[in-house]
Amino acid sequence: EITATLRSQTPTLERWAEHVANRITVHTVHAVQVAAARILVAAGGMATAVWTTMLDDRVRPTHAAAHGQARPAGEKFQVGKARLRWPRDIEGPPEEVINCRCRLRWMISPPWSSAA
Repeated sequence: EITATLRSQTPTLERWAEHVANRITVHTVHAVQVAAARILVAAGGMATAVWTTMLDDRVRPTHAAAHGQARPAGEKFQVGKARLRWPRDIEGPPEEVINCRCRLRWMISPPWSSAA
């Protein structure tokens, strides 16, 4: 009976596991990007993150309003009533982070000059 119950739940568990893995992967990518940007800034460079949506009819209104916001590396974005470090920020409210498809676009300048 336990085996049958577990087998009947397998599709649900697989979808849940895929969702969690995707969320953690995206979160980790953004965390690493911000950490690398901070290192660049500490070395004298410039790093600005830009909140970018998919620009389609599935983008929620609060994210559409955040599209194009530019912030220095590590500063939070205003998304609706939430202050988010990046898209899918696990510290953000569910209504702003669940199923978010937004990404950060980076504008960077290295600490060295090409004119030298």
